[in-house]
Amino acid sequence: MSAPNTLTATELAQRIDAGSLTAEAIVRSHLDRIEQRDAQVLAWSHLAREAALERARVLDRGPRQGLLHGIMPRRWRWPRLRARSCWARR
Repeated sequence: MSAPNTLTATELAQRIDAGSLTAEAIVRSHLDRIEQRDAQVLAWSHLAREAALERARVLDRGPRQGLLHGIMPRRWRWPRLRARSCWARR
């Protein structure tokens, strides 16, 4: 079986529906991959591992909530950046 972090959203949804994969397993797979690669890419300044795992556990306990249930959060909660991005229009 392929690692969850290598599957498409469709494949993940099918496996969640079949009961062969959980949201927690998906999050753990992605966290493991981040841990393997972040020393090289330095993409994360903060990663809320426990919060992500807890949210996945909550999703696993509840009823299915849409097509991307357990794959993506229903609402991204990124903090607003106060600094101006170098890509922002001037």
